[in-house]
Formats: sequence, structure tokens, C-alpha cells
Amino acid sequence: MNRWLLIFPLLIGYFSVTNAQEKMDSFARNAVPFMKQHCYDCHNAKKAKSGIELQDMLTEQDAMKRHDLLGRCLDAVEYEDMPPDDKVDILPTEQERENFLKELAKIKTKISTGDFEKKAGRPVLSRLNRDEYELTIRDLFGVEFDTKQFFPADGSGSSGFTNSGDALFTSPVMLEKYLLASKAIIDKWYADPKLVGSTFKIKRGSSKREAARDLIRRAGRRAFRRPLTEDEIAQLMSLFVKADSKKGATYKNSMRGPFQAMLMHPAFIYKMEAVHPTLKEWRLSDLELATRLSYFLWSSMPDNELMRLAEEGKLSDKKVLIAQTRRMLKDLKAKAFAEHFGGQWLGLDDLWGTAYPNTKKFTSYTNSLQSSLYNESIEFASHVLSNNRPITDFIHADYTFLNEELAVHYSISGVKGKGMRMVKLKNKHRGGIIGQGAMLVVTSMPNRTSPVKRGAWILDKLLGTPPPPPPPNAGSLPDTDKPHKGLSFRKQLEKHRQQASCAGCHAKIDPLGFGLENFDAIGRWRVTDSGGKALDTKSILPNGKTFHTPYELKRILLDDNALFVRNFAKQMLTYAIGRELEYYDQPLLNELVATLRKQKMSSEALILGIVQSRPFTHRSKEP
Repeated sequence: MNRWLLIFPLLIGYFSVTNAQEKMDSFARNAVPFMKQHCYDCHNAKKAKSGIELQDMLTEQDAMKRHDLLGRCLDAVEYEDMPPDDKVDILPTEQERENFLKELAKIKTKISTGDFEKKAGRPVLSRLNRDEYELTIRDLFGVEFDTKQFFPADGSGSSGFTNSGDALFTSPVMLEKYLLASKAIIDKWYADPKLVGSTFKIKRGSSKREAARDLIRRAGRRAFRRPLTEDEIAQLMSLFVKADSKKGATYKNSMRGPFQAMLMHPAFIYKMEAVHPTLKEWRLSDLELATRLSYFLWSSMPDNELMRLAEEGKLSDKKVLIAQTRRMLKDLKAKAFAEHFGGQWLGLDDLWGTAYPNTKKFTSYTNSLQSSLYNESIEFASHVLSNNRPITDFIHADYTFLNEELAVHYSISGVKGKGMRMVKLKNKHRGGIIGQGAMLVVTSMPNRTSPVKRGAWILDKLLGTPPPPPPPNAGSLPDTDKPHKGLSFRKQLEKHRQQASCAGCHAKIDPLGFGLENFDAIGRWRVTDSGGKALDTKSILPNGKTFHTPYELKRILLDDNALFVRNFAKQMLTYAIGRELEYYDQPLLNELVATLRKQKMSSEALILGIVQSRPFTHRSKEP
């Protein structure tokens, strides 16, 4: 009896361990031990070499959530780049390496085929970002309101876009700024009789209170992007009644309080969507879908036609949704789509922030030219997205948008006036975003070009394969491209990349950048360097392909466009749903890529695919 009492706890422990092992998924059993032995020393919370942490990837679900990392891990281990044989004492055997790769491949296959429970995902409750607030005020009151005077710049979070809910925080300071902004907006609106128009006229036979109630109902419907509840109308009416009861009060001035309160209300500040706690997933209401659609394509509120169709329950009809999407793309307000999606994806906003050409060296770089460079890229992106052009135009096109100032900058004749207009290009090196001055400026240093920044930009923005950050001991390059100790700038860079810690990344980055050296730091064409010597632009990619000119680089990117097409679809889907993509979005991404290829890279086909997709039209209980 006593002996069994001693053995029984051991048996319980044994069966507990056995059951726990049986419950462990295949990844936990076969991949985690490999990572513990060969990866954790360099890729942990303290070291995180190349920005990679692996110690919290313990289950198949963990690995699926970090799906973007799986491909990098698979390649690094398969090509025996990792673990590095000069940094570790124990290298994995071929069998251990093979078993680990099988586990990663199984998860990648599972994700790509959609072999898991589908869900739409749940965007974080998102307030209007600074751009959306400004455009919504424009469409609500007709007021041009500079939000930069009131609100700080929005962060882009992990998604890379400022409309991502996980980056749009609200603080007590922000609430105070909303209060100040609401007062300034109403003051500006009231001060302009043309904007106010007949807003405050009272219909014959109506009392002030009846007129106020009707105005609150109509204005509130537009501000909240839905009809007001009776409680909301009553709350806003109470502000009117309180103001109107004062001696000498007028109908117009008594409405200031309700209008300001609308602009302070969560239903205005946030893009709110209903939550259904008893459901795992549900379809958005038509009004919620209208808001998603309008902020996707216009960065602003729905217009009257979109609201009407939503209130009639027609927007969820596939034919109506497609027709409205096409109508909205043709509207001038769709330029915001190009500016906010295109500008943020391509990093063009850096033109106003981190890009500072030395104007003493580059005397033609003026504020006016800077604006023209930016407008060229935005007009170009707007044309591609609103006119159903193939998305590959972003890599190469035989047209761009110029005014006289920018045409002179590019040495193109025959363009007159300050207005931007489409211009057919004879120079095949110039077409596409790679040949546009805005990109070339933001990827340069103040005094010189930067093959490193330009190559990294192509890998990150166009191909979606960003290089890791440079190691702490990477050293630095000269500020100018003047020869130093008899070495050209290119030779200096080649010497720099001989460092063991730098060579691997620079082999992928530098050739792409050297292929653009014919463009100087402010986007002008050149054939000699600053020392007057002929440029050496020959480039050899890691796969052995060679090229000498921007056009030849573009041909390579077009011929092997798998990374670009997938990245473009990924970026637009991310922007559309306002959150970073998860593993359960990958099957949809595969469908969108297939649609692009089937529809000859049609930008409209991609947009229509997104607005009809599950993540765009539905919400899940869990993120």
C-alpha cells in the first residue's frame, strides 16, 4: 500500500508528460528543439541579429502568425547561411537540417493552400487620421482646414500606413486638440456666407426648435456616416435649447454648440463598426461598408449617393458595389487614394521630411521644383489607379506628368506652363517610378547619390524584401562622391562591402543602386560623376544577371515580376483593411495575385477583388 502511494505520483507525472508530448504539434516537437540548439543564441530578445527573434516561436500557431519570417528562415537554413559555420561550435547534421526544413515547408504549404479555419480578421477601432480628418471636414463643411496646425503627424505602425488602427492612439492631449479644432472649424465655416448658404433658413410654418431638430438630424447623418439615434438627437438638441434660452440668442448662433459637439463625438472621430459578441464572424452593415469603401478610395466620408444606396440596403449587392467602386475611382476625390496609398507605399512623403538636397550644390532644387517632383509621382499614381492601367506601369511606362519647370529639369522640350499634364516619353530610362525625381531624391544623400539607399528602396518598396538593418560596426561612407585616395566613390563602396558583416546584404543591394547612377541626387540624367569621369554603371545581380542602365534594370524587374506583383497586392490590401496582414489573409493574397495575372495586371481588377473580399466586407470576433 505504501509502495503504491510512492509510485502513484510518479505514474501520474509520467502520463502527464506523455499526454503533453502527444498534444504538442509537429512544429513544437521537431522544429523548436532545432531552434533552441542552433538559433536562440543569436536570435533572442537581447541580441536579435538582423532584427529577428525566434525564442517565442514555440508552436505551429506561433509560426503561422509569423508567416513572413518563415521564408527567410527556410532560405537561410536551406542554403546553409544559417547557422553560420564560423560563429557556432555545433552545426546541425544534414538530417537535422532536412527535418527542420520539412516542418517549415509544411507550414508554408498549409498557409498557401488555406488549410485552416478561415476568418475575416478584426481591424483595431480606428480614429480618423490627420489626412482623413482634413478631407472629411472639407466634404462635410466645405472648409479647407489645415490639420497640421492642430494635430501631430500620425505614425504608420507595423503596416506602414497611417490608416492602421494599431498606430492611431488617442490621448487626453488629442482630445483637447479635437476641442480646439472643432471651434476653429465652426468659426471658419460661420465666417463664410457662401459656405453657410441657406443652412440656417427656417421653413415657413416651422419653429426654431423644429428647424434645429431637422438640421441636427440631417447634419448628424453625414457627420456620423449613419442616421442618428433618438438619444443622440436629444443630447444635441439639449445644447441648442440651452444656448437658445439665453437673451438675444439667434437660431444660427445657438447651433454652434450642436455642431461642435458632433465634431467631438466618437461617431465622428472614429470609424465605428458594430460588434456582435455571440457571433464568430459577421457581414458589415451596408453603412459600415460605405464608410470602409469611401475611406479606402477617397480618405473621406461617403457622399450622398453612397449613403443613399447604403441606407436602402443596396450596397452589399455585388453589381452595385462594383458600379460604385468604379464611379468613385473616376471622381476627383480619388486622387487622395494615390496620395495616401501610393505616397506612403513608395515613401514619397519623405520628400517633405528626411530628404534635404544641398541647395548650395544643387542650386536648381527649389521649393517649387520639390512640389513639382512630388506632384509628378502623385499624378502618375492617380492615373494608374483611376484609369485601370496595369500595375506594372509603376516599374516602366512610356509616359509621365510634367510641367514646364520639371520638363526643363529633365531636359525634355515642348512642355509649357505651370500645370501638370501627361507627356509621352522618348527616353526609355525615365518612365516608371524608378525614373521619377521624387524617388531619386528621397533615396539620395544631401551631396550625392546613394546606391545603397536606392537598392534598399527597390528591395523594400517594390519587391517587399527589405534588407536587414546594418550591423552596429558597419562603418560609414563619405558624405560626397568625390574621389578619395585615388578611389572613385564606387571603389570606396566596394571596399566598404568587403567587411564580412556587410558583404552579404550589399551583394543584393548595391547592384540595384548602381544601375540608377545615371540619375544624380536630384533626378537629372548624367553620364559622368562629380569628378568628370565616365560613370561605371555595370551591375551584376546575385543570380548572375547583368545590366548597365535603368531601362535594363526595369526589364529585369518586369521579366521576373513575381515579387513585385505579390508585394503590390499585399500593400493595397493592407491599406484597404487598415491592419497588417495575418497568415489567414494569405489565401486571399494568392487569389488577388492570380486575378492580376489573369486580368493583365489590371489595377481595377485588384481593387474590385479587394472590395468584394471577406476581410473587407466582414469582421471576426477575434483578430
